[in-house]
Amino acid sequence: MNQTATGLESITGTAEPKLSVAVITAVANRQGCDPSDLPPLYDAIDPDALDAVFDSTRADGARQGRLSFTYDGHEVVIDSDEQTQLIIDGTVVGGTQATIGSDSPAGF
Repeated sequence: MNQTATGLESITGTAEPKLSVAVITAVANRQGCDPSDLPPLYDAIDPDALDAVFDSTRADGARQGRLSFTYDGHEVVIDSDEQTQLIIDGTVVGGTQATIGSDSPAGF
């Protein structure tokens, strides 16, 4: 698995971040709490599906689309064109766009 993430690395603190982990971490940072204090992400959206829907494909590269949902009272938007942006309550997380890619057919 080979993932690169310009914005998500700084959010999750890992070299191979998952979008679902980035959402939890970004919301926790916004609230000023520990991620473990938040309700489970699966109460709002299936974390595995969230990771998979924006995972790059082997043939076509990055997927494109926009997804929004509410998590613990925060509007979460994932917008993907050539890069994936994580937006919490109208603010781009980390102030940068994050590129998520994988050369693994299974994704994250």
